[in-house]
Amino acid sequence: MARVSRLVALSVLGLAAFGLTGCSAQVESDELEKQVKSSLEESTGNEAKGVECPDDLEAETGATTRCTLTAMDGTRLGVSVEVTSVEDSQAKFEIEVDDAPMQ
Repeated sequence: MARVSRLVALSVLGLAAFGLTGCSAQVESDELEKQVKSSLEESTGNEAKGVECPDDLEAETGATTRCTLTAMDGTRLGVSVEVTSVEDSQAKFEIEVDDAPMQ
């Protein structure tokens, strides 16, 4: 539980940048999941079991989605992802983990 407590205590706020591909201005959910997981692990120094994002995310400033982080002990936390800017085929995101685990 120490890992989850650290994640919750930090109320993680991370920034990440994702490359956009093809004609569509969106980040596919599988790529979003990988990048959110990587960014959170790097920010906290803790490994996560996984991140699930239900949908692709439009690559436009202000677009948001909710994902679910599963910690190594199985605890699940909500994660908010918001596009903060899009420049030169790069979308930048703000990532924030909820303060309390999901029930």
